[in-house]
Amino acid sequence: MESTILDCGHAPSEHSAFSTGYGTAADGKRYCNHCCAERDVMAMRERGIVCGYVSGDAKAITTWPGIMLATITSIRTHKGRRGYIGRGSYITYRAQAGDGSMWYGRAEGTHMVTTMRRVRSKFACPTIGVSP
Repeated sequence: MESTILDCGHAPSEHSAFSTGYGTAADGKRYCNHCCAERDVMAMRERGIVCGYVSGDAKAITTWPGIMLATITSIRTHKGRRGYIGRGSYITYRAQAGDGSMWYGRAEGTHMVTTMRRVRSKFACPTIGVSP
């Protein structure tokens, strides 16, 4: 078995047959899962927007391999014609990142991709529901 060193200087992360153990950036460089998560957190701070996944228990926003980006503090299910893939329902949520910043987003449901955006002011939308 060949030992591969990625552009981040690490070997690929432990993974299953359905994943690679690394992510590829827009410039083609490859990073282990941990370094990808660090880059996501840096993007959150710099740009105020990040893509992630709603965890299966709907308690967190995570990276593809399940590294936590934020804890969901409130969540609502909406019925109607706004579902992304025709389900007719979607969720909206508020989340708190590790640095205390507040985020919001919507998704088709659990295990689904979401774009999370930073709340502009910590007073703009108070946390509702379960606190982390």
